[in-house]
Amino acid sequence: MIHIPVLQKEVLQYLDPKPNENFIDATIDGGGHTAAILGKIKPNGETLGIEIDPEIYQELKSKNLERLILVNDSYTNLKKIIEKYKFGLVSGIFARRITKRIIKERPVKTTLQLVEIIKRVVTGRTKINPATRTFQALRIAVNDELNNLRKVLPQTIEVLAPGGKIVIISFHSLEDRIVKKFFKGEFKKGSLEILTKKPVRPSKEEIKINSRSHSAKLRAAMKQ
Repeated sequence: MIHIPVLQKEVLQYLDPKPNENFIDATIDGGGHTAAILGKIKPNGETLGIEIDPEIYQELKSKNLERLILVNDSYTNLKKIIEKYKFGLVSGIFARRITKRIIKERPVKTTLQLVEIIKRVVTGRTKINPATRTFQALRIAVNDELNNLRKVLPQTIEVLAPGGKIVIISFHSLEDRIVKKFFKGEFKKGSLEILTKKPVRPSKEEIKINSRSHSAKLRAAMKQ
């Protein structure tokens, strides 16, 4: 399956990567955003890519992307990872909340049965599959992602250089709410300048090309 990065144009717009700058992709996944950034930060700029899924990590490792430091770990250990790899002067961070698999390596028919049950319960016309929100809730509960997000956000402020930018793509309203509250809190402290007054949403054209982008919300801020 071809990996299509969500809101790639907007990510590059807000991060504005320059030659020889360093960036962090905290949930590198298929590496689409990272590949685009690596092209912008030539000749010496590096990207630290963090991926907790061992299968995705191995797949990316086999690509041997130049100037990419790839780490199989959780983004909640951001500061420790940076210290371990001596990755300094970070100009920008990614923190994408991507739904990978709700129940990994489980029988497919169980998922189909769940979808059919939800379809019978949920009535009315909607563009979104009625099982989507249920799957998102399961994924968040299983992976404890909301707490992980709360843990990593303060670390981003500590590791960013002044003028460095953080761009976060959320795929669920609860995640977006946490990011919004954090940005506002840091703005009041004077540590962040909020670059997006409202979350940036994908265009209709992008949604047609990449259906999984329909729920994405991008927020960006710059360290003061």
